[in-house]
Amino acid sequence: MTGATVMRSGRRTSPTAQQIVAVTAQLLGTRGIDHVSLDEIAVAAGVRKQTVLYWFGSRAALVDTVIDVTVDELVTEVLAAIAEGPTDALAQVDTIVVTVFDAAVRRPHLLGVLRDLRHLPSDRSDAVTSRLRPLVKAAVDVLEREMGQGRIRRGDPAVMVGLLYACIGGIAADPVARGVMTPGGGIAGLRRLRREVRAFVRAAVMNSAVSS
Repeated sequence: MTGATVMRSGRRTSPTAQQIVAVTAQLLGTRGIDHVSLDEIAVAAGVRKQTVLYWFGSRAALVDTVIDVTVDELVTEVLAAIAEGPTDALAQVDTIVVTVFDAAVRRPHLLGVLRDLRHLPSDRSDAVTSRLRPLVKAAVDVLEREMGQGRIRRGDPAVMVGLLYACIGGIAADPVARGVMTPGGGIAGLRRLRREVRAFVRAAVMNSAVSS
């Protein structure tokens, strides 16, 4: 058994491996992917460094697992919220805003990990992008349908999804941006910011000829 590719097949069901992933997500989300050592992860998880290596093989493999779990978790939450909510695009965009901001309140480290994805090498970021594809496709399909029915303004749905992601994800995941826009911070400030983002996004995609 050697190197960075060694990972135990039972790591997703092992309580120890799950604890290591959860602790690593907290650390990476608050301090950044490049600023947490394997020794610090082991101490925070209450295990030996060799235990971490037993389950994941290397720090790089552990980080990859954390990213995969984080992306899957957020995609699952957003898709579930969309599936359970209204079917029109404006309501679904609103649902996405609420879901992402709620994640920022309940698990800020989750968005912190996603914020740091820009530091990944291109091959790894491409792999993350492929995991986000189901969410992107669902969003594009909704926008295309609603554009065809005239309920939102016409445009390139893929570009619109990218702009919405930059707006919603960028603000929710960036503590500096949130701090600038919500002096004093706190839950009340985040809720106020969420309300303003919802209104902004709604105005950006709505067909001005249609009242709602």
